[in-house]
Amino acid sequence: MIQHDLKRWLKPSQVLRQFCCALWLFTAALSGTALHAAQTNTKLTFTLSVFEDASAQRSTNDITKTDLQQQFRLLPSSHLSAGYSRSAFWLRIEIAPASTALPDKLFIELDYPLLQYIELYQVSGSDNSPSIMYLGRGGSAIPIQQRVLPGTVHYFPITPADSVGYYLLRVVSSTSISIPVEIITAQQREDKIQKKYLWSGFVIGVLLLLILYNAFVALLARQKGNAIYLCFLAAILAIFISITGIGNMYLWPDNGPNMLWTIPVSLHIISISSYFFALAYFHKHTLPPTLVNGLKYLAVLSVLLLLLTGLLSYKTAVLLAVLNTLCMVFILFGVALWVYARTSFSDGLFLLGRTFVLTGGGIQFLKTYGYIPAYPATEYILFIGAILEGLVLSAGLALKTGKLEEEKELAQRNLLISKEASLAAMAAANSQLAREIAEREQAERVQKTLFNISELSTGDADMHTFLKEVHQSLSALMFARNFYVAFYNKQQRVIQFPYIADEMDTDLPAPDDIISEDTLQGSWTLWILQHGEALFGDVENIVSKTGLPPRFGSIAKYWLGLPLFNEQQVYGVLCLQIYDDQPSYTEDEIRLLEYVSRHISQALQRKQYRAQLEAQVKQRTHAYRESLKQLEAINEQLSLTDQQKQQHLEQVKALLDNAGQGFLTCNELLQLEPDYSKECLNIFNRTQLSGEIVRLLVPDNIPLQELYTEVFSEVFNPEQPATMVSTYLSLLPTELTINEQSCQVQYKKISDKQIMVILSDISEHKKLQQALLKQQEQSNFIVYALIHASEVRETLMALQQFVDKHCIVNSDVKALSHPTKHWIELYRDVHTFKGILAQINCPGIPELLHKLEDQLQLIIRQDTHVTTPHRYDFNFNEVAGKLAEVIDLLKQHLGAHFFKQEKTLPVSVSLIKQLHTALVGQGNTVLANALLQLQFKTLKEALSTHFSTTERLASQHGKILHNVVYQGDEIFLDTHLYQPLFNVLVHLFRNAVDHGIETPEERIASGKPAEARILCIAKIDANQLSISISDDGRGIAVDNVKEQALRRGILDDSSLDSLSNEEALQLIFSEDLSTKSEITELSGRGMGLAAVKNQCNQFSASIRVSSTLGKGARFDISLPLQQGTYFIDTSII
Repeated sequence: MIQHDLKRWLKPSQVLRQFCCALWLFTAALSGTALHAAQTNTKLTFTLSVFEDASAQRSTNDITKTDLQQQFRLLPSSHLSAGYSRSAFWLRIEIAPASTALPDKLFIELDYPLLQYIELYQVSGSDNSPSIMYLGRGGSAIPIQQRVLPGTVHYFPITPADSVGYYLLRVVSSTSISIPVEIITAQQREDKIQKKYLWSGFVIGVLLLLILYNAFVALLARQKGNAIYLCFLAAILAIFISITGIGNMYLWPDNGPNMLWTIPVSLHIISISSYFFALAYFHKHTLPPTLVNGLKYLAVLSVLLLLLTGLLSYKTAVLLAVLNTLCMVFILFGVALWVYARTSFSDGLFLLGRTFVLTGGGIQFLKTYGYIPAYPATEYILFIGAILEGLVLSAGLALKTGKLEEEKELAQRNLLISKEASLAAMAAANSQLAREIAEREQAERVQKTLFNISELSTGDADMHTFLKEVHQSLSALMFARNFYVAFYNKQQRVIQFPYIADEMDTDLPAPDDIISEDTLQGSWTLWILQHGEALFGDVENIVSKTGLPPRFGSIAKYWLGLPLFNEQQVYGVLCLQIYDDQPSYTEDEIRLLEYVSRHISQALQRKQYRAQLEAQVKQRTHAYRESLKQLEAINEQLSLTDQQKQQHLEQVKALLDNAGQGFLTCNELLQLEPDYSKECLNIFNRTQLSGEIVRLLVPDNIPLQELYTEVFSEVFNPEQPATMVSTYLSLLPTELTINEQSCQVQYKKISDKQIMVILSDISEHKKLQQALLKQQEQSNFIVYALIHASEVRETLMALQQFVDKHCIVNSDVKALSHPTKHWIELYRDVHTFKGILAQINCPGIPELLHKLEDQLQLIIRQDTHVTTPHRYDFNFNEVAGKLAEVIDLLKQHLGAHFFKQEKTLPVSVSLIKQLHTALVGQGNTVLANALLQLQFKTLKEALSTHFSTTERLASQHGKILHNVVYQGDEIFLDTHLYQPLFNVLVHLFRNAVDHGIETPEERIASGKPAEARILCIAKIDANQLSISISDDGRGIAVDNVKEQALRRGILDDSSLDSLSNEEALQLIFSEDLSTKSEITELSGRGMGLAAVKNQCNQFSASIRVSSTLGKGARFDISLPLQQGTYFIDTSII
């Protein structure tokens, strides 16, 4: 019924009737307009003059002045039209006296466009003192909140014509100006209002009904797109009618609200509805995804612009709305054109309807902004466009309905074709389903076989029975009457056949027979075991692949052998044979058998492991039973009564309480058990012990608590072997400090749920041990001092002078000109004294100097001028006190005269000096100099201490060093003069041991002998002493030196890149540079070589280093000797 009515209402005749009705209404509106226009003939005339105020700064008082009145320009018509923007115009209206009587009330009509501001003034009186009266204002440029105020009008009332004066109209516009001016009567004013609003409201009402009718028809025709669009359009018209009050002539024209803001809002709503319409209407045309997304984004953009309209100025809001609407029209015009080109004529009707709106919208835009006169015809064009759009859309719906029958027949044909195709597809699907069912059944059989094999591997059956069950399961999948399995022991080179099933051969090896690999040479089974590859096919294929003819048993028509792997090692073969006319195995069956063979291999491994495990269990069970019998025998022998056991326990407790040791036990929860010895109370200084044993042993050491907890947890693990228990317990500390007492700790697991901790107080033992070590150090020092008395005495006296010099309580560091240099010099001296004192085995002092070095290094790095000497005096005072103890120790054991002895030769030094003085007085200088040379020492003797110390250091650090070799001249030197330089050479020898020489293992690995060598060569040439000290160690890494120099800020990247390797090596003499990453007693501070360099500078000597990586390093020193301070023993030369 609905479809029948729909066809009737959508007939072309009905559409034509709708169009004629709308056209008649429009003609009636125009006729009424013409009728009223004929009645608007007035006999009142006026003239218009205009004055342009470009600055828009002129006031009414300025304009009424005579000089400016003369600048007004007379207009030839009653219409002001100007093409300016952002300008102000003063329009003067002078009304000529009427020849006949006129009505009492006249109006100036101003049909102004948008975006203008108009003010009307009446000027009367004389030119010298005019009277100016403000009449009102109008225009869209007035703020929205002021438009409801009185005086905001379209029609300005004027006095009768016999009044003296004129009217001034001030116009401020942001666009081009087009203002028609007309003098009308009250009746003419009412007619214009009726024409403009009443008939417009009637036409719009009819249009609204037509739109609603088409929306209803679109819904019945299931044209969702058209229905959406028409409903939106109807809503816009209803809102516009209800707000503006079109049809009521007294609502808006004089003093009603100015609802111009409905214009941008309506335009945005039209854009939004149009985008939704296009998306719904054109979806069946399969628009490109990019175009669909673009339309969606444009609809979202229109919604955002609608929401922002109230935040913008009216001018900006209208411009954005108009531009958005025009963009929408052009975009949808293009979409409709694209659809029209691809589809039928009925779909192109939308294109025609949009063309009408596009034309009317353009005219309205030009009229709104003053580019064309504001004639009512422009609005009627818009109405016609809207009506035509509705009619065109209705025609489109009618044409679309006419095609429904054709589409229905086409749908029936397509349904028939689809039905036949569905039947064919169903047949194919049934066939595919049958195949899938067969494959699934096969898969289920395979899964069941694999499950059976897995279940059999965990059973108690022996290997032969297990393989027999596997053979039966495999027969359910494929032909497998002839089946055997072979195991291969590669180490023993033997093969075993635990299962064979063969319908042709009877002379087969038993499951327990062990067959040598040589016996099966040339067989296909052994070939698979040796090559680890599958072998299958008929006799010809196998012979062509292996080159081996069949050797054992009957010849099979088809033979298939697969290797069995254990961790990528072949340990067996699974073989199937076909003797009769059974079909050969297909590729799918071979792949399936390979898959099954892997599971069989895993099952065999589990079976073998299970057999091995059962054998171990039986063996251990037997051993356990034997041990149990032994224990029972022991228990029978050691069985005691309860009273005897209690007495035994009391005796054991008494023994533990009086053993002088603390015995603690803890359970699995690490809780202390109450059975502990009395000595524990003394050790922990408590009256009672309880809680967690870990917190009792190390209460303040969290890392140790975690270590105890982790180790005890592993020890209590019941699966932990006994060997691992002792290993874990060895990780725990064997000494602890408890209540400032040193305790030796032992740990024993006495049961599966108990661990005993034994504490022994060794405080006295530690004190005694430290005392013995101190006494041993003192003894070694005394022996060294006895052998090297002169060296020890000179070193201690030099240290005494050094300490006395710097141990000044009230020293003023501020008085120093270079404090930082002072600290560096002091640092070098302390570093040198530490090395020399360590060399002579001096007890205690080297350690104090090492601490002092740390403080001095901190002061130097902070670059702070310390002005309070107590920051380092305490350490020097401590050194002074320790030095006094060392001196007293030597005096106690070697006598007080030890420090009063002079250097003696066969002739005393004082006597030599006396003789020298006497000889000089006699003029015998040659003999006098010879006497002085008696107290000279050889260079080798001066460096001998360094030699012995170097050998000792190497031994202490696990390095093998041959005796330091000295080569060169036998040079006698005034050691009193050159001894400071010789002292600092200790750093070269110590660095050779610490940096240069490798461990024996490293040397052997690099192709060197385990024994390292250090060579010292001395020569004199023309008063120049050359000393070369070299080693055959690892050498100096130049890159490491550069990296340390860059990190220490000694040089920057550009300076380092310009250095050669030889020049970069010399950087090791820089202060605070060391190639070692940590500081040790031997080296690492970067001061040793700096001290050598500094001392060489003081003697005007030069030092250079050369090195070959992996072969060693060499230091060359060239020292200029003063005349008379040396001589060479030529007898040795």
